[in-house]
Amino acid sequence: MREAFELALDRDGIVQVGMDGEADIGNQWVAPGNAYYAKNVPIPKRDVARAKELLREAGVPNPTFTLVTPTTSDAQKIAQVVQAMAKEAGFDVKLQATEFATSLDMADKGQFEAYVLAWSGRADPDGNLFSFDGCKQPLNYAGYCKPEVDELLNRSRTTLDPAERKKVFEQIAAIVLKDRPVVYLFHRHWLWAHTAKLSGLRMIPDGLVRVQGLRMNLGVGVLNYLVQRLATLVPTLFFVSILIFGLQQLLPGDSGADPRRRGPGSDSDRAPAREAPPR
Repeated sequence: MREAFELALDRDGIVQVGMDGEADIGNQWVAPGNAYYAKNVPIPKRDVARAKELLREAGVPNPTFTLVTPTTSDAQKIAQVVQAMAKEAGFDVKLQATEFATSLDMADKGQFEAYVLAWSGRADPDGNLFSFDGCKQPLNYAGYCKPEVDELLNRSRTTLDPAERKKVFEQIAAIVLKDRPVVYLFHRHWLWAHTAKLSGLRMIPDGLVRVQGLRMNLGVGVLNYLVQRLATLVPTLFFVSILIFGLQQLLPGDSGADPRRRGPGSDSDRAPAREAPPR
């Protein structure tokens, strides 16, 4: 049934409608362009006829399940597109929109049948894989557990040679992507808006901006503009200061702390009291 569900999905359509085209389709924990992408398990194409055939073979031509989705706009659109596509293969997908924090709590407790979840991603495949597919790991919402996969996951953490490590990930993909505890759909584009004067911005696939090395390049034109503004501002401030000082001298009223301008009877005019000499 999991295979039938994946075959019912058109990843390109999901990206175009649900993500406005701002994502790359994928079927693994890293994007197809990543050096650790397992090419032995490519992205399956949509095949509704095969999906229906698999459901008939399983004896459930019209399975029903509830898909929990956060209330964010992109998650809602993705869920609706998935619902429509799966229906063509015979699936009756019911949507349950849930506030994000509540949906995470439900996922932790295993109180769901299917769940739409986005992950910001990590630069190394281990950050996208170990906690999701390792036995009893904190993000393993599907409850997936296979000793042979755990052994491979641990081996991927101790293998230093990149080529050998990639072979380990290929072995993991051959098992996990067949079991489908998670059906990967796409890898979103991280969009950053900044001035052209900013340099040193590094694009790291985890959604976090590193401030180290960032630099604002102020060209000669910008510096000239600042000098001109200061040249205009300084005389203005000087004139305003003179004007305020003159008004303080001319206007009646309390003139501040100058004791010479205090009226008679003020505290500053009174001599301190002295004690009477003893008799």
